[in-house]
Amino acid sequence: MPYLKNHSYRDIPFSLETPLEDFFIYDVVRKLNDKCESNRDKIIKIRTVGILESKHGCFYIKEMTATHNTSTPPDPKCCIRVSMAYMNSTTTSLSLPNPVQLIGNLQWNGYPVIFAQIIQPLNVSMATLLHESMLKVSAKYSCKLHVDLDEL
Repeated sequence: MPYLKNHSYRDIPFSLETPLEDFFIYDVVRKLNDKCESNRDKIIKIRTVGILESKHGCFYIKEMTATHNTSTPPDPKCCIRVSMAYMNSTTTSLSLPNPVQLIGNLQWNGYPVIFAQIIQPLNVSMATLLHESMLKVSAKYSCKLHVDLDEL
């Protein structure tokens, strides 16, 4: 008997019972930056994989594919500042820069800031695999929005 896949759930719109704000959205750092700029008055729950680095006492997350000179300041289009004020637990000591999975809230404070809730250190191969697989999964299984984010 052949197996029939049911993908009809992807066409079901978000409603009051399942609001979009309850879900952590996976995206790359560059797209999160653009998303934050276009929705400056909203707080967005996000999940991303990138490289956590420290510049002059401030933490930034940058894309896995981005290359930066360590002597220049980070490019604002491919780096987002990370605040660890609302961490659920203390972070383990890790050498920076280091690949991490970051879960938290994205908010506009004059510039994009991720208020981290969970930071999971990863090795380079695991970060690359997780990044690629999450992009594929989120592209295939994300619900389609039938309304603009401004209307929600």
